[in-house]
Amino acid sequence: MSEPVNPIAPVPNPDVVALRAYARWTTEVPEDFLAVHLAAALRDLQRDTGLTAAPEGQTAAWAEARLARAYALALPFLHSFTVDGAARVGRLVGNADFEFLTAAEALTLAERQDERYRRLVDALTPDATDAPSVAHGGRFTWVGL
Repeated sequence: MSEPVNPIAPVPNPDVVALRAYARWTTEVPEDFLAVHLAAALRDLQRDTGLTAAPEGQTAAWAEARLARAYALALPFLHSFTVDGAARVGRLVGNADFEFLTAAEALTLAERQDERYRRLVDALTPDATDAPSVAHGGRFTWVGL
């Protein structure tokens, strides 16, 4: 006997669905965790571009910049362990075998996504030649004038 369909099942957050697709993360990564990082990414994007929304014709670049920043912010937390060696323990989910990244691998991947974010911010920023360059390094933001 099949289970009845819940007519009031929660609707997934479309931004979280987009981040999961972008990062190839499963639904085992909690929605509220990803939503927090998406909100932080939007604040960073608005601060770094000086805009509150995507410029006309730049909706896709704006969305990708937000996803890249959220990915870079969330990734280190997803690959943090307190038990030495836990990062190398594989896990079978469905037909896929997952293995966590080491701290160095997670940092490298997060930096790569942050670089993508910075390139998109530069493309989205009005009068980019007059704007200060912005570099994110871990928990700090460096601004060159």
